[in-house]
Amino acid sequence: MYKCGRIYVNLNGAKGPNKDGYDIFGFTFYQNTITPMGMKNDHNIENFKICIGTSSYSPVHNNGGTCTAWALQNENLDYLHCPEKLSWDGQKTYK
Repeated sequence: MYKCGRIYVNLNGAKGPNKDGYDIFGFTFYQNTITPMGMKNDHNIENFKICIGTSSYSPVHNNGGTCTAWALQNENLDYLHCPEKLSWDGQKTYK
């Protein structure tokens, strides 16, 4: 499957804070589908580790859409509150 492009959605426009996983979410376009960025098996980047800031790849919340899959699949933004307690294979919410 070849990547055809990406689109980023900023939910509140130019108004701040403009942070990944807070008000910026990203999607990747392929030939026949669109997927949210940061899927569990997306090994091009460390996906959720980047989203929650535990990756050496980049600092927390400046990662270009890597929290999108988590927010959609788990229907929460709990990584903003307790990222150390969450994982794709474990706890999905802090509540």
